[in-house]
Order: sequence, then structure tokens, then C-alpha cells
Amino acid sequence: MPRSKRSPIIIRVVRAEPHAAAVRGYTEVRHGAGSWGRERRVFARIEATPLRLDNRFVVTSMVDPDPETLYAKLYCARGNAENLIKRHKAQLKSDRTSCRCPLANQMRLILHTVAY
Repeated sequence: MPRSKRSPIIIRVVRAEPHAAAVRGYTEVRHGAGSWGRERRVFARIEATPLRLDNRFVVTSMVDPDPETLYAKLYCARGNAENLIKRHKAQLKSDRTSCRCPLANQMRLILHTVAY
């Protein structure tokens, strides 16, 4: 069975057989919610660990990349970028700007980022 088409049950069995720490698989389906005009591609990352089964579902309109590439290159990269933005806001107080002029605020953020 190809790696990208494993079901949650097969992932659990594969993890349990050699007592692996974690086993990850990917799959995809087409789904159309009632409010959508057409069906969309839904892919899932399925991970079995000794503690639990963890599923992540992502809806996309992209047709080309396989589910593993989409998850690793796009979905995880986007989450990492969002975490960096959140960290920047929290540690440099970049969500609080004290000047009325946008250029002054931008310069302040650049200086604080470089100093950090």
C-alpha cells in the first residue's frame, strides 16, 4: 500500500507492530459541504503515537502537490510564519505603536527588531 493512502486503522497497526514511537501517513478525499459551490480537495495527516491517534485535516483548492508535500511545505511553513509573527508581537510589543506617522512606527519596529 502506498504511503500516501494509509487509513487511520492501518497507521495504528503499523505503529503497534514494531513498537515504533510514531508512524505518520497521508491521505486525501474530495468533499463538498452544503454551503460550498463545488467539491474541494481535503487531505489528512494521520499520526499514531503510543498515546493517541492525531489527525489533521486541511481543505485546499490546489490540485498538483501530493498531500505529504502540501502538509510539510505549505501548511507547516504557514504555521511557523504565524508563530514568528505572534512571537514578534509579544516580545517587541509591535502591536502597540505610539506614533501617528506610519513611517515612524515602521522605523521603531525595525530598530527594535535589529536590537533584539
